[in-house]
Amino acid sequence: MKIRFNLFFLSSFIVTLAVLFNTLLFLVQMRSEALQTAQVEQEQAIRTFWQLLLAEGSDFRIVDGRLLAGNYVINDNYELPDKVKDIFGGTATIFMGDTRVSTNVLTEDGRRAVGTRLVGPAYDAIFRQNRPYRGEAPILGIPYFTAYDPIRDRSGKTIGALYVGVKKSDFFANYSHLMIEVIVGAILLEILLIAFAWGMLRQRVRAEAREKETANRLRLIIDSVPASIAYVDTEMRYLFANSRYEELFGESKEGVAGKMVKEVVGDGFFSSREEHIRRALEGEAVLFTHQHLHKDGSRQILQTAYIPHLGEGEEVIGYFIQHYDVTDLTLTQEALRASEEQYRILFNTTGTATFVSEEDTTVSLVNEEFIRLSGYSREEVEGVCSWTVFVTPENRERMLVYHRNRRIDPLSAPTTYECEAIHRNGSRRNILAHVNLIPGTSRSIVSFLDITRHKEFEANLRSQLNFLQTLIDTIPSPVFYKNRDGRYTGCNTAFEAYLGRTREEVVGKTVYDLAPPDLADRYREMDDALIASPGIQVYDASVVYADGTLHDVTFNKAAFFSEDGHVEGLVGVILDVTEHKRAEDALRESEDRFHRIFSQNDDAILLVRLDNLAIIDANPATEDLTGYRVNELRYLTPSSFIDPDDFRMLIEQIPTDDHSHAFQLHSATMARKDGSILSIAIRAKILRLRDEYIIHCSIRDITEKMRLEDEVRATQAKLIHTNKMASIGMLASSVAHEINNPNNCISVNAAMMADVWHDAEPVLVKALGEDGDFTLRGIPFSKMRDFAPRLLNGITEGSRRITAIIQNMRDYVREEKSGLHSEIDVNHLIRNAASILWHHIHVRTDNFQMTLAENLPLAWGNGQQIEQVIINLIVNALQSLTDKRAGVFVTTSSDVNSGTISITVRDEGRGMDATILARLKEPFFSTKLAEGGTGLGLYISDSILKEHKGFLEFDSSPGRGTTATVILPMAGYQA
Repeated sequence: MKIRFNLFFLSSFIVTLAVLFNTLLFLVQMRSEALQTAQVEQEQAIRTFWQLLLAEGSDFRIVDGRLLAGNYVINDNYELPDKVKDIFGGTATIFMGDTRVSTNVLTEDGRRAVGTRLVGPAYDAIFRQNRPYRGEAPILGIPYFTAYDPIRDRSGKTIGALYVGVKKSDFFANYSHLMIEVIVGAILLEILLIAFAWGMLRQRVRAEAREKETANRLRLIIDSVPASIAYVDTEMRYLFANSRYEELFGESKEGVAGKMVKEVVGDGFFSSREEHIRRALEGEAVLFTHQHLHKDGSRQILQTAYIPHLGEGEEVIGYFIQHYDVTDLTLTQEALRASEEQYRILFNTTGTATFVSEEDTTVSLVNEEFIRLSGYSREEVEGVCSWTVFVTPENRERMLVYHRNRRIDPLSAPTTYECEAIHRNGSRRNILAHVNLIPGTSRSIVSFLDITRHKEFEANLRSQLNFLQTLIDTIPSPVFYKNRDGRYTGCNTAFEAYLGRTREEVVGKTVYDLAPPDLADRYREMDDALIASPGIQVYDASVVYADGTLHDVTFNKAAFFSEDGHVEGLVGVILDVTEHKRAEDALRESEDRFHRIFSQNDDAILLVRLDNLAIIDANPATEDLTGYRVNELRYLTPSSFIDPDDFRMLIEQIPTDDHSHAFQLHSATMARKDGSILSIAIRAKILRLRDEYIIHCSIRDITEKMRLEDEVRATQAKLIHTNKMASIGMLASSVAHEINNPNNCISVNAAMMADVWHDAEPVLVKALGEDGDFTLRGIPFSKMRDFAPRLLNGITEGSRRITAIIQNMRDYVREEKSGLHSEIDVNHLIRNAASILWHHIHVRTDNFQMTLAENLPLAWGNGQQIEQVIINLIVNALQSLTDKRAGVFVTTSSDVNSGTISITVRDEGRGMDATILARLKEPFFSTKLAEGGTGLGLYISDSILKEHKGFLEFDSSPGRGTTATVILPMAGYQA
């Protein structure tokens, strides 16, 4: 007995060291993850800051001492820094050069720190090295975690900087609080482990005959705890599964054992886990988190572990499956799961053969299990032997390399590996070794787990007992078990806390010793019913905890049996559902409020599943908009009535990192049930309802809005065109004035040069006769004598032509005050138009012909407006030509009987079909919008001719060209 107590205190000391080491390691990792989180948050903040700033303008420049983003003035404008602070917290600043011009950083007196300057490593990175800066930096003397990006103008020059940051002290406040919680948790875990060790010591003194009875009880507990456990062999056949595992996949106990995995979990589930199974069958322990879809349609998030089971020859003979429901865990509990993983190392080494190795491989301390495993006495081992004596030569060198590397770099050697151990009698055993350095020393603590087939049952049973006993004490829900007489035979620490009594005060008592008489009668009645009809019993109750608080709980109880099949007693778990019920009530209230808003919203709202895009629900406004009833929509997807390409564009905008952001489609096309087409706008957001993600789509009919916008744009285009025509008139008048002055100079000088030549020619002729021929500008005078007059006549004719073009332009843009009450010469108007378009004609065609009737009668109307019509028709004809060989032909004629004059403009261009011909005179319709056409030329021409009591006709077909005919009334003709 004394030896056992000594081992207990030694084991407690070793456990304390291990807990201390793992706690320190976890705190270091937690601090590292906290720093990494700070960096990620700063990157998210500065990316959002950039998006807000670029939304105002991407052209950054400094104008008159102010920093601009497009037309957005940044100096003394605190909108964007305050918006970043509202989203992420912390501080934000925009620098012009190295000076703060927009910031939410405050000085000591509470004012914004505008005008202060950027200094330190961030200044060097931005303005000297022209690169971003990430890291710690002082802001007005206070340490911050910061992110700086340079702001560059169009030339790439750095003209400022963008900054976000958070106080280092504020960020680590949460870390300090969490560190205290981790340390307190480690202390509590240490107490639990020591209590566990004390309980195991008491169990060892009990009769071995009770081990099987305890194993049966604990096996029943395994079925009661919230974990799904199974064992699968290499042929993918189940050899074992607890009740929760069978419930997880909807199978009975008899239906799982001996079945193939695919048969139970289904092909889809199995194929998605094949890679994990392959790794487990290769000897690797696999841990991952995933979603599980129950047969009833509900979803559950599971943390799954595949643990390989190795045979004598180190081959994998199967693997264990453990599923833990982690649905209700939050992201903030990741640190806790990491801590549990560290403590699992300690758990896996408890209750196995363990020894302490010095740096020179001497074994300085062993436990009883190691003595039994090796066959040596304590005196023969401690301080005498090297651990290399207990392993086979085939493994010794490899383990020595691990031993040396671990002391150089603990991460360079594995902590868990397999080897072979040699018993004193020479027999060999397969061992799973767990090795860790004792913190602050060069010694190792090593555990050997015998996994030989000969000891497989005993080792598995002992490991299972240790695991389940520890698991019971770590379960947060109260757990108890009783014999068939109703006396408690055990409980966990949560049950102790629930009653406010220790385990020693509970064991041996009945419910009448621990509960009020009315509750004791109820509990005894339910216990008797379970003993009489064994199985699983679940019922709800309200109980008062030791601290006086009332809790809603669910009792889960089951009977357990002896080897001969008789009921031995029962085990129970008390689940506290108080918060769950409150949450359900709040959820029902929230759902009711949401449904009222959902139903009464004027916009159409769809709720769509994120995974398969099936429609879950729709409000009455959706029925009105689409024409479908809700029961019809549930069999459709949004792409059934929304244009698939448009809906795909919306789906592609779904954010992958942050579901809190909304996304939208400003314009899409929708077909109603009756076939009518609508224009819609869609705004969407990802929501989580219960255990699934959905897309909340708000749809608004913008058909009328878009029609009005088109009308506004059309009106604006007409106004712009009118303004442009007025500008052209002013420009033409100005250009004519500016050209006319130098042209007058050319005309006068040309006449003077002609007189000079006339006077000089006799002198030059005399010189020719006396001295022979000579050259002028490299040309013999004998030829220049005929050439020079032609040159001077060409200058004079060119000046005259310029004068004529200017006059035509003036006449075209001059506002005629005579209205329609004047006689006009149509042939003269056509010649003026051709003169104005002379350059345009020669660029487009080599075949432009005018056939103008002689003695054509005068027409009655506004000459300027008719000339505008002629110019429009000739320009359209020229633009329809496909090459310069095609021609444009303009003819005039008259009909005295009808009193009309005809103008015909015919081209050999592309031609038009009947559909286009029917719309030619519509306002803003044009086949040349991409080339700058406004669609108003023919509409205005047709309006002018109607005011003149004339008309405009077109005749065309594709590939045959187009003929435009203008009919005008003669002057003085009366029908």
